[in-house]
Formats: sequence, structure tokens, C-alpha cells
Amino acid sequence: MSILQEIIMKKPAGIQSLSPDTGTKLLFAVILCFLFLLPTPEILAGHNRPETIQIGILAKRGKGECSKKWAPTIAYLNGAVPGYRFLLVRLNFAELPKAVADHKLHFVLCNPAMYVRLEYLYGATRIATLQNKRLNKTLTHFGGVIFTRADRKDITSIDNLFGKTFMAVNPESFGGWLVAKRYLLEHGLRPEKDFSSLSFANTHDSVVYQVKNGNIDAGTVRTDVLERMTEEGKINLREFKILDPQPVEDSGFPFLRTTRLYPEWPFAKTKKAEDQLARKVAIALLSMAPENKAAITAGIMGWTIPLDYTPVHECLKLLHFPPYDKVEKMTWRQMITQYRPWLMAMTGFVLLLAGSAAHVFFLNRRLHAAMGELAQKLIERKEIIADLNEFKQALDRINDSVFMFDPDTLKFKYVNRGALLQIGYSIDELLTMTPLDIKPEFNE
Repeated sequence: MSILQEIIMKKPAGIQSLSPDTGTKLLFAVILCFLFLLPTPEILAGHNRPETIQIGILAKRGKGECSKKWAPTIAYLNGAVPGYRFLLVRLNFAELPKAVADHKLHFVLCNPAMYVRLEYLYGATRIATLQNKRLNKTLTHFGGVIFTRADRKDITSIDNLFGKTFMAVNPESFGGWLVAKRYLLEHGLRPEKDFSSLSFANTHDSVVYQVKNGNIDAGTVRTDVLERMTEEGKINLREFKILDPQPVEDSGFPFLRTTRLYPEWPFAKTKKAEDQLARKVAIALLSMAPENKAAITAGIMGWTIPLDYTPVHECLKLLHFPPYDKVEKMTWRQMITQYRPWLMAMTGFVLLLAGSAAHVFFLNRRLHAAMGELAQKLIERKEIIADLNEFKQALDRINDSVFMFDPDTLKFKYVNRGALLQIGYSIDELLTMTPLDIKPEFNE
């Protein structure tokens, strides 16, 4: 007999003995209750269920195209980073920033302008940069392309867009609007004033179709969209004309483009993602080979270390686009610190200018004083000459002889008319003579 049976069959004081059948039933009931208290396999599996990680991706060509392009990348991460369950969250331009603000996303893949904003507002941190692909060439930069229909003979350059209808992707689309807006402004065209209408289609494909169908005069999308839609059989590239095309030879960039180039899309972590997980994801992305199904489906060569996004910041500052849409008040200390070299150069220039002005001022005063003295001497000389002329005229009016001669040489320097008449010599003769040379003839 087992110990449990002995306990059950043992007869306590004041209690009747249990029959063997009753004891067996009681033992079975106890064992059954014990089994009900044990955790089920489902409960045990629930404790080991992987954490769900949500990756928000900007659906620039629509949510359907987003799933086709990036679902294999999500599957790749599920295999490369065990212990987690990665999910693709397709979001448009308005939905993605809100999802980050609401702490619903662990990672995001979006355009550089949106990333800069998320970095500034919510502390997003880039961990990798996309490597695009064209003709098996790795590309880490992109831009914008402005285009119209090939049969529009009235539109051959940006200058012909004044008064025309224009369409872009979205006011917050970097490749599909902001880079083109900067180019237009730099070439003297103000989009909000100089277009007859400015509209947004919210996807790159829609912009292309609107221009193709003649509903819009011209539009802009990011580089590579026209080529990819052509490869997908959606459009014929010959139906379009690129405005102000940039030669491939200048940069080696193989896609059609109008604007300058900027760093490609960043893959970034939000504050919701732990640093350890972010390192695992970064390692997985950087390890993705070009021949991997995820890279082939996305049309990329893989991923590289995060690039410098300073050119993006500069573009947004020029356009006064968030987070640079508000002008912060600057203190005098900040102004002096920021513009110290310019202030020092300007101060030196002002001092040099002041010194030059003072030098010129003193020279001018000395010049005026010298000119005053010279003018006074001229006046005095004129007065002396006038007195001498008056004295000479007075001497010429008298009949007496008046001679003036040099005391050293005794040669005559002046002889009045009275002397000329009395001695009979000419003035030229007398000026070569001395008093000793004169032999006057007198009549008694």
C-alpha cells in the first residue's frame, strides 16, 4: 500500500474508517486536480513567443508596391535576427510621422527629409543607408527629375514652365518635390506664384500618369522612378522629355535627373527600439548580399553604413522646411560666437577705414592751410606789382631823369622816360650800360 493510501486509510480519532473504493476515488480526484493546475503547452509556448517589431516604411509608390518591394526584406530580417517577429507597416507621408510620435514603430525607412524631421522631433537615429542599383552599379545618392511629355514643343526648359500647371508627389516628399523646389527657386521660378496651378498626387506613379495623360503640363518625381516604371512595362520612356537634364559624364550618375544629388534613404531606429536590437538589425542589413532575394526584389545592391546627411539639412534650411521652418531668436553672445570671424574682419575693416579717413582729413586740412597761405602770398604779390606799376607810371610822367642800377655791376635796371628823352639812348642800349658809359650832351 502506498503512503498516500495509508494516509487516506488511516483512521483519525472520532472519524469512521473509509472503504478501499472510497479512498481510491479520493486519490484519483486529488491527482486530477493536480493535473489541472499544471501549465498547458500553449501557455508554455506563450512565454517564449518572440517580441513583435514593427518597421514603418514610407509607401512612396503606394502601399501595394511597398509590399511587393519590401516584404522580402522583412522576411530576411526574421531569418537573420532570431528571437523577434518583424512586421511591415506601410504608411503614407502623413501616417508615418504620426506613428513615430505615437511610439508605435521600432524602425523606419523613409526619405531623408522625413528622417531629419524625425531625428529632430523624436530622436530617431540612422543605422544604415540604402544602396540603390542601376546597371549593376551601386548608388548611394539620388535626386529629382522634372519632366513633361515628349510632344510638348512649347516646353523645352525650366524657363518655359511659367504659367503652366505642375504636379509633385507630396509637400513632404524629398525626391518627389523638395529637391525640385530648390532647383526651381535657384533658377528664378517661384512655384507658389509662377505656376498656374501646383498640385500633389501623393504617389510617384500618379504624377507620371497625370503628365502622360496630358492632365498636367509638367511634373517631378525622384530619380529612378521613370526607369523602374519602364522596366515594369507601365510606361514608355520615349513618351517623356526631361527638362534641364544633367549629363551623366559630370557625376557618373546613371539615372535621368534634373537636380543635384543627395544621400539615399536611411534606415533608422526610434526610441522604442533597444540599442542591442538596433545593432543586430544593422549587422543584418549590412550583411545583405546583392544576390539575396530581398535585395533583388527591392532593386537594390544592399545597405551601407549611414551617410552624412548635411546636404539634406542645407536644402531644408534654404527652403525653411521643418524642422527649419521657425527662426529661433539669437542672443548677442550666440551671434558673436557664430559670426566671430566676420565680426573681427568687419571691425578691422572699419578701423582701417577710420584711420584712412582721419589721415585724409589731416592731409586735407594741411592742403587747405597751404592753399590759403599761397593765396595770401599771391594777393600780396599782386599788390606789390600793382604798387610798382603805379610807381613806374609816376616816374614816367616826370621830365627829370631817373636811373636805377645794380650796386655790384653798376648796370642799369630801370630808366624812366625823362632820362631816355634827355640822353638819347634806347632802353635796350641803356640796360647794357653803366653810368660810366654815358657822355651826355647838354645845350647851354
